[in-house]
Amino acid sequence: MKAKSLKRFSKKEIASLFDRWNKSLKSGDPDQVVKNYAKNSILLATLANKPRLTVAEKRSYFKFFLINKPTGKINYRKIEVGHDTAVDAGIYTFTFA
Repeated sequence: MKAKSLKRFSKKEIASLFDRWNKSLKSGDPDQVVKNYAKNSILLATLANKPRLTVAEKRSYFKFFLINKPTGKINYRKIEVGHDTAVDAGIYTFTFA
Protein backbone atom coordinates (compact mmCIF):
# COMPACT_ATOMS: atom_id res chain seq x y z
CA MET A 1 0.00 0.00 0.00
CA LYS A 2 1.34 3.42 -0.96
CA ALA A 3 1.72 5.91 1.89
CA LYS A 4 -0.33 9.09 1.65
CA SER A 5 1.72 12.16 0.84
CA LEU A 6 1.44 14.73 3.62
CA LYS A 7 1.28 18.45 2.91
CA ARG A 8 3.30 20.81 5.06
CA PHE A 9 1.86 24.31 4.98
CA SER A 10 4.01 27.40 5.42
CA LYS A 11 3.33 29.89 8.21
CA LYS A 12 2.66 32.47 5.50
CA GLU A 13 -0.06 30.26 3.97
CA ILE A 14 -1.68 29.80 7.37
CA ALA A 15 -1.46 33.52 8.18
CA SER A 16 -3.22 34.35 4.90
CA LEU A 17 -6.28 32.40 6.06
CA PHE A 18 -7.05 35.12 8.62
CA ASP A 19 -6.95 37.71 5.84
CA ARG A 20 -9.36 35.58 3.80
CA TRP A 21 -11.65 35.22 6.82
CA ASN A 22 -11.53 38.94 7.60
CA LYS A 23 -12.34 39.75 3.96
CA SER A 24 -15.36 37.44 4.15
CA LEU A 25 -16.57 39.39 7.22
CA LYS A 26 -16.52 42.56 5.13
CA SER A 27 -18.82 40.89 2.58
CA GLY A 28 -21.63 40.96 5.15
CA ASP A 29 -22.71 37.52 3.93
CA PRO A 30 -22.86 34.81 6.63
CA ASP A 31 -22.53 32.09 3.99
CA GLN A 32 -19.22 33.58 2.79
CA VAL A 33 -17.88 33.52 6.37
CA VAL A 34 -19.09 29.98 7.05
CA LYS A 35 -17.24 28.73 3.94
CA ASN A 36 -14.01 29.31 5.90
CA TYR A 37 -14.89 26.56 8.38
CA ALA A 38 -14.51 22.82 7.92
CA LYS A 39 -17.78 20.92 8.15
CA ASN A 40 -16.75 19.26 11.43
CA SER A 41 -15.15 22.38 12.97
CA ILE A 42 -16.07 23.95 16.29
CA LEU A 43 -16.67 27.70 16.43
CA LEU A 44 -16.06 29.26 19.84
CA ALA A 45 -17.79 32.49 18.96
CA THR A 46 -16.63 35.84 20.31
CA LEU A 47 -20.10 37.10 21.26
CA ALA A 48 -21.79 33.85 22.25
CA ASN A 49 -21.63 31.57 25.25
CA LYS A 50 -22.07 28.25 23.44
CA PRO A 51 -19.99 26.44 20.82
CA ARG A 52 -21.38 26.37 17.28
CA LEU A 53 -21.00 22.87 15.85
CA THR A 54 -23.13 22.71 12.72
CA VAL A 55 -23.11 24.77 9.54
CA ALA A 56 -26.59 26.06 10.46
CA GLU A 57 -25.42 27.14 13.93
CA LYS A 58 -22.41 28.94 12.46
CA ARG A 59 -24.57 30.65 9.83
CA SER A 60 -27.05 31.75 12.51
CA TYR A 61 -24.23 33.20 14.64
CA PHE A 62 -22.62 35.08 11.76
CA LYS A 63 -25.98 36.46 10.66
CA PHE A 64 -26.12 38.10 14.11
CA PHE A 65 -22.40 38.97 14.28
CA LEU A 66 -22.26 40.67 10.88
CA ILE A 67 -25.08 43.14 11.61
CA ASN A 68 -22.59 45.64 13.12
CA LYS A 69 -20.00 45.25 10.32
CA PRO A 70 -17.05 43.82 12.25
CA THR A 71 -13.41 44.01 11.23
CA GLY A 72 -10.80 41.86 12.94
CA LYS A 73 -7.25 42.79 13.88
CA ILE A 74 -4.58 40.47 15.22
CA ASN A 75 -2.91 41.76 18.39
CA TYR A 76 -0.80 38.66 18.99
CA ARG A 77 -0.54 35.38 17.17
CA LYS A 78 1.42 32.16 17.29
CA ILE A 79 1.33 29.82 14.32
CA GLU A 80 2.35 26.19 14.72
CA VAL A 81 2.66 24.08 11.59
CA GLY A 82 2.80 20.30 11.37
CA HIS A 83 2.11 17.77 8.63
CA ASP A 84 -1.49 18.21 7.46
CA THR A 85 -2.20 20.35 10.53
CA ALA A 86 -1.74 23.94 11.61
CA VAL A 87 -2.86 26.09 14.51
CA ASP A 88 -3.15 29.87 14.32
CA ALA A 89 -4.00 31.05 17.83
CA GLY A 90 -3.83 34.45 19.36
CA ILE A 91 -5.57 37.54 20.63
CA TYR A 92 -7.83 39.42 18.26
CA THR A 93 -9.66 42.74 18.54
CA PHE A 94 -12.86 43.44 16.67
CA THR A 95 -14.15 46.87 15.80
CA PHE A 96 -17.73 47.44 14.80
CA ALA A 97 -19.27 50.15 12.62
